[in-house]
Amino acid sequence: MACYLLAQFPEAQERLRLEVQHALAGQERPLEFDDLRRLPYGTALFNETLRLYPPLSFFIREATADGALGESRCPMGALLAVSPWVIQRHEQHWSDPNAFRPERFLAGSATAEERAWARDAWLPFGLGPRKCPGAAFALQEALLVLAELVRRHRLLPEPGHTPDLVGRLTLRSRNGIRLRLERLSRS
Repeated sequence: MACYLLAQFPEAQERLRLEVQHALAGQERPLEFDDLRRLPYGTALFNETLRLYPPLSFFIREATADGALGESRCPMGALLAVSPWVIQRHEQHWSDPNAFRPERFLAGSATAEERAWARDAWLPFGLGPRKCPGAAFALQEALLVLAELVRRHRLLPEPGHTPDLVGRLTLRSRNGIRLRLERLSRS
């Protein structure tokens, strides 16, 4: 979905491309893991993609103690459905919740409220002890691939194509993600 969003928002794509070029300081070499810390906008962009399109649209947890959820009683052993899709698009947590705004995850641009929600209401990999153990690695790998792709190509939308999202075990598009790639000239 990050590629789809970049094709829809060329200004974000260009900003990432410039950030990658700056991180490499004109060197013609592949990006490395050490370069990732010089891609704060790329990280924010990917985090925003995961906020809008979490890999898991819901997950189930078992209550380990009696408690309450708002006005409702939640007995020990009850199954709870947690939906990152709903939480991460909820208007109580995010301003303009359905908009693509990577800046909400960018240290110098995010408001204090956005930083708090990014910490407390961003859960594309789950939470607590059951959080995906590969989350950090997945984020690094995805950012490396995305940055290399944008460095070498312009991502363009496929006219008339809109992904038809379905939530099964993972969130995916029933009709695929179609884009056009335009190779950038090396100068």
